[in-house]
Amino acid sequence: MAFLALVASGSAFSQANSTPLCPTSDYRFAAPGLVDLREGTIEFWVSLVLHESSSEYAADLSFFGYRAPNGDELLVRQASTGIVCAQAVIGGVYISAYRDDASVREWKAGSWHHVAFVFSERQNFMRMYVDGQAMGDTNEGLYRAPAEGAMRFTLGNPMYAMDSVRFTRETFDPGRVASEAARPAQPSASEVIFPLAGLSAGDQITIAAGAARGSLVYLGPPLANAEPDSALLPAGSTSVHLRRRSWYKDLR
Repeated sequence: MAFLALVASGSAFSQANSTPLCPTSDYRFAAPGLVDLREGTIEFWVSLVLHESSSEYAADLSFFGYRAPNGDELLVRQASTGIVCAQAVIGGVYISAYRDDASVREWKAGSWHHVAFVFSERQNFMRMYVDGQAMGDTNEGLYRAPAEGAMRFTLGNPMYAMDSVRFTRETFDPGRVASEAARPAQPSASEVIFPLAGLSAGDQITIAAGAARGSLVYLGPPLANAEPDSALLPAGSTSVHLRRRSWYKDLR
């Protein structure tokens, strides 16, 4: 089961009475046991807090930063050129993931954008995504995680509002990243997403996290038994009456 950390105010999803993460300086969090940079995904939403023409955006601005005691460092940031990138120096070797067209220069103040950094030391890749689009893949052909031992990592930047931050040990594929970027609402706390391919209604799903275990029954697709069961309509049809069975209302 993936580990999940979440800062979700909902501001990126136009919900009322919510305030995004918008610090006067970066936030610092305890790193041991919270962030595993060997394999996983870091994703969040960001929004410019100043007008897009502000000179403040001509500087390097970090969204996420980790620095190990031996000097290894990994950053997900907006570079001074405007490019959204992941960059690291591991054992003195520079590695990165970015594309020159992954730029914030066309972003407007107040608009929200999804950023995801997907990485795997085991599979030797580091990938950047912006608004669901691939924007950099293992530029130097190498990914190595920084050394462990950092007591803190940093999150946020005063030039950006930040929302719905998640760290997971899952390596999101392009389809999953695109799906997250297209969300109509913020993630739920402790949310878990299951692959449903191959499951049938009535199958039991068991969830395990350490010694804790739980189970649920998969009820099948929320809509089923559509009538008519074909999308082909008789010639001259101007309307159709669709009937379907759903268990969704029973769960609300």
